[in-house]
Amino acid sequence: MQEELLPSASKRLYTEATKLTLRRCPLETPLKYDGKKGFTTLKAQCELYINLRLPDFPNEKMKVGFLINQHMGAPAHWATARLIAQDPILNDANRFLNRKGVTWENDPTWAQKEKPL
Repeated sequence: MQEELLPSASKRLYTEATKLTLRRCPLETPLKYDGKKGFTTLKAQCELYINLRLPDFPNEKMKVGFLINQHMGAPAHWATARLIAQDPILNDANRFLNRKGVTWENDPTWAQKEKPL
């Protein structure tokens, strides 16, 4: 009797498991930002990527961490300095992006002139 139940239980489990297949976002991770032109594009791509993968970003810190990871060179140093200083802009992804945009879009050399935290 148990042998008869085993195939049907196995079939049920297989059916349930196939329903649980994870769907991944078809978008690739945005290219890293190096401080040159294109911050608006990076911002739009990151916002789209995060919004299409919301379960991967359950809180603002995860979003900001992802955004920081999308930087290299001077922008990465700028973001890392804020991370080390525990700057309050790191508590809100939109605030972080807006500050970053004002900083880098208006003057890409701003980080070189900024006083250390």
